[in-house]
This record gives sequence, C-alpha cells and structure tokens, in this order.
Amino acid sequence: MKILVSSCLLGNCVRYDGGHKLNYFIKDKLGKHAKWVTVCPETESGMQTPREPMHLVNKGDTVRLVTLKTRRDLSDKMNIWINKFFSEFNTEDVCGFVFKSKSPSCGFKSVKIWSENNILYSGKCGLFASECITRYPHIPCIDEGRLNDPDLHDNFIEQVFVYKSWSLLNKTDLQSLEKFHTQNKYLIMAHNPEGFENLGSIISEKKLSTDQKYFRYQSLLMKTLRQIAAIRSRSKVLMLMVNDIKEHLSSDNLTELTEMIDNYRKGFISLRVPLSFLNHYSRVFKCAQFQEQTIFNPYPKELDSSCKT
Repeated sequence: MKILVSSCLLGNCVRYDGGHKLNYFIKDKLGKHAKWVTVCPETESGMQTPREPMHLVNKGDTVRLVTLKTRRDLSDKMNIWINKFFSEFNTEDVCGFVFKSKSPSCGFKSVKIWSENNILYSGKCGLFASECITRYPHIPCIDEGRLNDPDLHDNFIEQVFVYKSWSLLNKTDLQSLEKFHTQNKYLIMAHNPEGFENLGSIISEKKLSTDQKYFRYQSLLMKTLRQIAAIRSRSKVLMLMVNDIKEHLSSDNLTELTEMIDNYRKGFISLRVPLSFLNHYSRVFKCAQFQEQTIFNPYPKELDSSCKT
C-alpha cells in the first residue's frame, strides 16, 4: 500500500528553516509496511529553502498564505500547484495521509489562522491538507503530533489497514462485501454497534445496486471507524465474543475470560490479553468463522502505540 506523507517527516531538509522533522516511527516502522508518496507543497510549488516563515490569514471568505515579515501573499502560487498536483495524483493503493502538524500547508486540525484584526483561530487545516480531505474524505489521515496520542495512533493505523483490505475487494461482487462485513463484525462494533447494524442494512437493501451498496458502505464504514473505540464499548464486544463461543467453553474457561475482560475494563491489562485468549479458544475449538475476525490482528503488532519508541 501507499501512504502520502509530508517530506520533512522522513528526514528531508525541506522546512522553512532548512531543517527536517524526522519521525522514526513513521520512517522506520510504518515504512516497513508502506511505500511513501512524499510531498512538500512549499518546495514543490517553487519556494526556496530556507524561506521566510508563513502563516494563514483569514481575509473575507478566503484563507490566504502570507509571509510573516514581508507580508507577501503566496496563496495563488500555492493553489496553482495544489490544483496541478491533484490533476496528476493517482490514488490507487493510497491508504492514508500523514501530515506535518501546524504547517500552513500540511497541518491537520492544528493550524493557527489569523484574522485581519489579529484574532487567532486554531484547530484548522493547512491549504494542502484541507484539499486532500475535501477530495478524498474516505482516506484515513493524521499528523505526526496526533500519532503521540495512543488512542488516535491506534485508531489511525487500524483505519489504514481496514482501508487497505477494502481497496482489495472486487467491487462488482456482492459476496465479497458480505464476507468483508462478517469478518470485520467485532472490529466495527467496537467503534459503534449501531454503525455495524446500519452497514448491514446497506447490504440487505434490495433497491440499491451493487455499485450503490459499495459506495454507501465505504462512506459509512470510514465514518464509523473514525470514532474512537472506547474501553467500555470494547469490553461489551469482548463479552459478546465470549457469548458467541460459550457453547465450547467450560465453566472455568468462561469464568477466566469474564474476569479477564473485567480487568481490561478496569485498565489492569491490555486489550491484546483477552483477545489472545479468545483467539486461542477459537483455534482449539476450530471455530473457523470466528478465527477470521480481523479484530484479532487488525494490523502488525509492531505498529501498536504500546510498541512506539
């Protein structure tokens, strides 16, 4: 799979000060599982390195890219390049965007925007990142700052690998969609049980064509997965999983799993502990459909936030 990433995060010296912001997790760990599509809107639009710092200024109905000292407006230069970039951009196999936080071009929900009266607004996207999100709302995205939050980190990585699986489906075959829905049952339910039911309703809707089902399913799937799966909801799903295989379990097995899930809910153990035991029992008792559930291994373990260094 491919991931579009801000060039400076891979150690390239393209920042305004001539430096970089190398992120070792992105380059060394995530890089083992992805091919990079690197981008630096400033340099690729023709701006020199090093260069005068810039920020975003809200002028009327538009946001402008303005240099700090000389007050040069570089918005048109940037927007021309952005339009050219997307006219040539091939999204095939692209499963995620990783942006540089706070950047006036690449920042993701972390950029400061000033009004003409010097009133500060925060939590906005840079010009390039905003266009990425607008054009490709289904592709998972994050910035390197948010990767430091364990919940946001794991949520993004999970989205990327689910999106990768989604991209491999035969979009003309309804059975492929039904199988995808079944295999991701518990994973989706951990984010939003109602979302899972609504996704199932899309599949069973007789008035929709296969193309329409795939289109609507993708939109709701990624919207559902963007919701952080809280410990409480994950605990409920774990208990549901126990209930689904309890006919194979002894009373001691059942007690052990129940206590384990309660310890996870209280924060004493990680999610991987009860999942590992459930996965073990599914193999022992040869529950084939249960073993196929993606919740057991949604992505390589080395990409988990607990393994981040």
